[in-house]
Amino acid sequence: MTGGRTSRRGSGDVGARFWNRVAHRALGGFKVRREAPIGPYVVDFLFEEARLVVELDGDQHRSPRGLAHDRARDAFLRAEGYAVLRFPNARVREDMDGVLGEVMEAARLQTPAS
Repeated sequence: MTGGRTSRRGSGDVGARFWNRVAHRALGGFKVRREAPIGPYVVDFLFEEARLVVELDGDQHRSPRGLAHDRARDAFLRAEGYAVLRFPNARVREDMDGVLGEVMEAARLQTPAS
């Protein structure tokens, strides 16, 4: 499986902090799944109703190989109808409220009208 759980271990505390803020519909009532499979990938966070993927990126995403992998992964996800937001771990640590605000806005824009 490409992009599996092992690649996320380095961002554990950031991922756990983010999860604590979005779990149990805590962010705008949106249901969120953590480490959700989509095709050959496992995404960090999936806002299902909004078809929004949120990725928290550690240092490995800055290498040429990591950047190429992320581009291919994002292209696949977008082709499947998902919007993708990526945030560096440092930004999440330093500006959690700002990140959550961006995620909330994107989730609202992506959610189909009832």
